[in-house]
Amino acid sequence: MRANLEALSKGQLDVVQLFEPYASMAVQSGAGDILYAASTRGPTVYTTFIATKSGIERHRLSFTGLTRAILQMKGWLAEHGAEELANITAPFFPDTPRDILVSSLCHYGQAGLWTCVPDVSRQGFTRLAECLVSGGFISRMPSYEECVDQSLG
Repeated sequence: MRANLEALSKGQLDVVQLFEPYASMAVQSGAGDILYAASTRGPTVYTTFIATKSGIERHRLSFTGLTRAILQMKGWLAEHGAEELANITAPFFPDTPRDILVSSLCHYGQAGLWTCVPDVSRQGFTRLAECLVSGGFISRMPSYEECVDQSLG
């Protein structure tokens, strides 16, 4: 992401894909504007783990623990918000001004990207599957029933 931002800033690229905080940094520096925010396209299951059924069965305790940990983190996010999350994540973004980091995390919260449930919605699953097919990661549209295991949460 940083390399994309640098190339945009130097005029080497006309269009880039950026996640936060890099998108906000591009806007603040005047290097670019947000042309399209993917979060406006509707529900997508952003945090989705893809595994085989046999892999899940072999490592069910690990998958269940991971799902519980994510759910706890989502609950923490709902209670604490962007300021506190910025305090914790700032060491991972040493070159990002604090105001940009906080506003970036606020953008994610306001966009509804962090749900408080571990469920994979049918609508979000369909959008993710369409992206995976169009990107060539998978060759056919899978069904929700053959792919989603809601028993881990």
